[in-house]
Amino acid sequence: SGRRHASLFALQVQGLPLPTELDGLLQRTRRSLLWRWNTLKPVGGSCRAHTECGTNYCSRNNICTFWFNSP
Repeated sequence: SGRRHASLFALQVQGLPLPTELDGLLQRTRRSLLWRWNTLKPVGGSCRAHTECGTNYCSRNNICTFWFNSP
């Protein structure tokens, strides 16, 4: 019984992708628009500049919003 489990485990390990394949996938994910949007501050988050917000709008109250409030 112990040998059967060991061989099953060995087969599962062989099916895993190589680390080099994962590196390319992670690099593409980091560059995606969704990844960049998720790394920016959400609506309601504090901000100092428009570029910090996922919506690209930082209000006069220093809060990320959907609408730009002109002075």
